[in-house]
Amino acid sequence: MKSVVARYKLASSLPAAILRAINQPAAKAATSRKDFASRRAVREHYVLLDNQHAMEAAARAARGRGYVVVTAGDIVEQAIDEGCAQMLSRLFALHRRRSTREERRVVCLVSGGEFTCPVRGRGVGGRNSETVLRCAIEMDGRARAAGYGDAPSRSINIVALSAGTDGIDGNSPAAGAIADQETLARARLLGLDAQRFLDASDAYSFFNALGDAIVTGPTGTNVRDLRLLMLAR
Repeated sequence: MKSVVARYKLASSLPAAILRAINQPAAKAATSRKDFASRRAVREHYVLLDNQHAMEAAARAARGRGYVVVTAGDIVEQAIDEGCAQMLSRLFALHRRRSTREERRVVCLVSGGEFTCPVRGRGVGGRNSETVLRCAIEMDGRARAAGYGDAPSRSINIVALSAGTDGIDGNSPAAGAIADQETLARARLLGLDAQRFLDASDAYSFFNALGDAIVTGPTGTNVRDLRLLMLAR
């Protein structure tokens, strides 16, 4: 290396630190490399918070409000259609299993992670707003099956919320969205076709039109997504 520097007269154009490294004895250079490797070997990394912490915090807050809470740690990274179906099925199963003492209490399902969400259209949204839209379509179907049509249902109260903890959902300005059993009935009154928005990957636009998008701005952290489903009768 020294000969190359001398041959091409590079000394005047190289930083002093580079020249010192080139000119130091080979034994010293080898020792420096060993010291560096040793320092790397003892370097430690700490995870301060993760998605499990976020789920546990949400569960504590729900219990503090008197809800019957289940944390679904296994509904994490499924395909989005499968994940939504599993969450709703488990929520209703949890509601059916309530004891007599818990009969009038709200049940709450907490899950996290990140569903896989293929982009099918050129709309605005992400996996969180799409999760809520898929849940809203299913919730509407259950309410209509109960015979309420487009009228508000008084026999079932169900809410779905999904948001990214970083405040960013896909290509939208929102963190996610919130919906209940009346969301699609409200949308129909405005001429909004939920399935069309879903097919176009345009869930944010759907919820923004209803005023139900959750916009926090960037939060400065990211412990993946948080999903809450609540049911009461």
